[in-house]
Amino acid sequence: MKRFGTPPHSLDYFLNKLKCFSNDLKLYLVTKDGLVVAALMGFTCGKNIHITKNPSLKKFWNCRPNDLAHWEFIKWGCEHGYTSFDFGPVRYENQKRYKEKWGAKIQNNYIFYLYPENSRLRQGYGGQAKPSKQNLTTHNLGFKFISFIWKYFIPISLAQHLGPIIRKRLAR
Repeated sequence: MKRFGTPPHSLDYFLNKLKCFSNDLKLYLVTKDGLVVAALMGFTCGKNIHITKNPSLKKFWNCRPNDLAHWEFIKWGCEHGYTSFDFGPVRYENQKRYKEKWGAKIQNNYIFYLYPENSRLRQGYGGQAKPSKQNLTTHNLGFKFISFIWKYFIPISLAQHLGPIIRKRLAR
């Protein structure tokens, strides 16, 4: 997450995801010499597989661990009758090329947010969940600046501590 300029999720986030998705959540781990070098997390819904997280250690990219994780998940999906594999959003050009090499068709998807009644975003719009596009977009200059600072200047040890706290407060 740090290389994208975003704070990491807490352990509770993943435990809640497991609780919510139960048997529909899958996690593939790729190891090299006993060290986890990549992970691929996704969930199933109907005949679809949706990827949500794909962290990996950059120094092992030459071993193609992400390819192995995706291959195993796709293979499992085919063996179990799934007909669609959603690689997730495209944030930059290399991600687009990576997904297209698997035959993925890049599509515009829309994300809708449901804010809790007591959230600041909802309260700021007269109780209606109508935040402006500028508040949510990653093309906003303020977001880009904060993302740049997070990516290049926040040490990993501090990011691991602050990240879950920041994430928890983002939509409040």
